[in-house]
Amino acid sequence: MFSKTSLVDKLKIYTVLQNMASGLVQPFASFLGAVIGASGIELGIVSTANTFFSNVSQLLVSKLKSDSKMFLAVSEALLGVAWLCMALFGFVSSTLYVLIYSVIAATSGATSLGWLLVMERASVKSRGKTLAEYGFYGTLGGFVSTLFAGFFVRANYSEMRYFYFSSALIFFFNAYLATSFYQVERKKERAQGSNDQLTRFYISTFIFMLSWSFAWPLFPLAQLYIFRMNESQVAILSITGSVSTLLLQKKIGVLVDKNRTLMMFLGRAGLTVFPLAYAFSTNVYELYLANLFSGFTNSVSNTAYFSYLFDKASDKKAAITMYNVYSGFGALLGGILGGLSYELLYPRLGANTLRVLFKAIALGRFSASIPFFLLLKKKEDTL
Repeated sequence: MFSKTSLVDKLKIYTVLQNMASGLVQPFASFLGAVIGASGIELGIVSTANTFFSNVSQLLVSKLKSDSKMFLAVSEALLGVAWLCMALFGFVSSTLYVLIYSVIAATSGATSLGWLLVMERASVKSRGKTLAEYGFYGTLGGFVSTLFAGFFVRANYSEMRYFYFSSALIFFFNAYLATSFYQVERKKERAQGSNDQLTRFYISTFIFMLSWSFAWPLFPLAQLYIFRMNESQVAILSITGSVSTLLLQKKIGVLVDKNRTLMMFLGRAGLTVFPLAYAFSTNVYELYLANLFSGFTNSVSNTAYFSYLFDKASDKKAAITMYNVYSGFGALLGGILGGLSYELLYPRLGANTLRVLFKAIALGRFSASIPFFLLLKKKEDTL
């Protein structure tokens, strides 16, 4: 079926479909957890699952000896099975919802590793620009599907089962598509970095992920209890970020190639905007406006950090794995602490708990972005 299609076109089709399938379901995962009554700690697990379980699974499967296309194909098929299970059993209880979603996140990690290995080979000539281009197509696919799912479901949350089934079918198709990829050949590169550089980068990542994920279980609680949002409004919130990402992705990719470490710092520091928005906004429209800034932070996240890894590390798979391990454990710890903090403080602060925590989180995020600025002080880190 795809024998006459170029690799570039196949990769574009894959990334559009992958993000379309994810866009149908992922933006609503934490919100639906809150809807079905998940506790603060359970929301901490759900909101960080795509970082922790995804990244830890990459550590476990990175030792497998398999070419990237077959690795990707098998992972996609398993991801389709996992979403079928969510469609059938996900709404039985909050505990089962959390369990199945954790399996989905772990399986997604394997697909992400396979995709990154494919993209590492495809982006050799221009890291930021190439990754930004594929990020653009992916964002476009996710934008459309999230908008459709949100407005179809609105407050009829049980109808999400239809989208779980739909996502599963798309993942099965992408498994088939991945088998048609062929290996991208390139010459052996000499890494430009050192172990010390990578260690500083990993530690900086862990510190930031801890502060970043602290807010993740709190966002759906605020959406539900402060702003009284339904799923269509959650979809709008998601797509405001998607639209701005589409507009900025390619431009940011060029800037990443010019000054990677500066963009890494600005991308992290910019994430203080969102807890501040939740702390001070009086209505959902102000959240929509603030979320436009995520076009910048998303674009940097889609390009800068893996570009840095690809150029600094001699063993790409090991570097990706270590980065993900530091990210994953930082995210899980931060998410659980965020959910636990809400449960402990709510009896004392009541309705003000979330806004107080968001203010503290904004300060924590900015402080945790400073180690990325310090990377600029090292001359050997300039690309």
